[in-house]
Amino acid sequence: MKPPKISPADNMRLIYEVLSHGNIPISKFERLCRKYNGIFRVWLPSDGNVIIVSRPKFVSNILLKNQSNYSKSKSSRETLSEVFGYSLVTNEGEVWEKNNKRVSPIFNKDNIQTFFHIVYEETENIVSYWESTKAPYYLQQEFQRLVFNILGRLLFSTDFPDIKEDLLDCITNLQSNFASNSPSFWKRLIKRSHKDNPDIKKNKRKLEDNLQNLVRSRNENTTKYNDVLGQLINTQTKQIENRQIIDDVKTIIFAALESTATTLSWVIILLNQNQEIYQTLHKSLSTSHNASRKNYQYVSHSSLTYIIKEALRLYPPVALAPRIVNDDHWISNYYFPQGSKIIFNPRFTHRDPNIWENPTKFCPDRFEPENFDLKSQGSYYPFGLGKRTCLGKEFAMSIMSIIIKYIVNRYRIEFTNNDRNIGVSQGITMTPDKNLKITIKSW
Repeated sequence: MKPPKISPADNMRLIYEVLSHGNIPISKFERLCRKYNGIFRVWLPSDGNVIIVSRPKFVSNILLKNQSNYSKSKSSRETLSEVFGYSLVTNEGEVWEKNNKRVSPIFNKDNIQTFFHIVYEETENIVSYWESTKAPYYLQQEFQRLVFNILGRLLFSTDFPDIKEDLLDCITNLQSNFASNSPSFWKRLIKRSHKDNPDIKKNKRKLEDNLQNLVRSRNENTTKYNDVLGQLINTQTKQIENRQIIDDVKTIIFAALESTATTLSWVIILLNQNQEIYQTLHKSLSTSHNASRKNYQYVSHSSLTYIIKEALRLYPPVALAPRIVNDDHWISNYYFPQGSKIIFNPRFTHRDPNIWENPTKFCPDRFEPENFDLKSQGSYYPFGLGKRTCLGKEFAMSIMSIIIKYIVNRYRIEFTNNDRNIGVSQGITMTPDKNLKITIKSW
């Protein structure tokens, strides 16, 4: 049988939300997932019938066991290509396999270890700036600035200062435009896309011109660069054009920048909302062995890792992820016809009370080995599952660990107001819906 349809009343309320707000309301879907036991069909304007999935059994089947039968839809790939170009995020099949084989060595453990000192130095720089000025700062923007500086040095090393301001201007404007001009129902209905936005076209062209000039300059000289761009250029063959290198760089920037900054923001928010855990983490970090910056163990602190994982459980950065069924398929007693549209989101599964005890509570201890006993691989997947799991998963966890460890070990971040009712704003990632101001104080 096909997955069950939701009631006409529930469907009408959902349609009203889509028409009113222009995108798919995450919180409404979350409630429907609980009501309909993690799998249901719904009719959405311009998308038609869509299957919503949150049960781990179905998630692991789609993303892991039978992933070749479930591909990203053409429309989602076209939208994503406007940001990422044609790269690991948008490619499929053999093209994706070749791209993955070429890029994945950059993110192996030994290679990313060589960049840890940059993360430490940039964190030290921004915290020193906060401390010297004593002014309140916006949480999300400051973490974006920090992650941007880290990525810039990782990607471009000594060339970064020359292109920093142009890159920051382009990326900030592109992020803002994509968030405020999301491909809503109305734009899809009249077949408009981000390509029609003149600001997006202008900033995209400026960004690509800067990267094109840099790649061309490096190809014309004999200097060896050990940064990420240099490593990507070293993979070039006659079949790999500059265009592909540029798309790879854009993918690393856009995939890492907002998602990492957003997760760091949620970690600080959750620690402030749970002061006992905040205090315990500080004491643990202040008494732990301060290993060398270059030692991979520097970022390996179990309590901190559990806190980051719990933040990713409650607030996974990725918004809705669509898939298309390539061939007819059965999962358990449910039939997924060829061409069916499927939508899933880690947040639906991560907050399922059938899987997680007290699912909305911030409880990092649930990730301790003796407590973490999930029955299915599809129960927790903030970075995806299967061969298309985010290549930068370990790198992102390491960056966030270094940053949080440095800050919490030395300072206490506080908000300038006491508003704890913080929701989610759905854009490129699921960011806090309030522009929170912070100050830092010594412990």
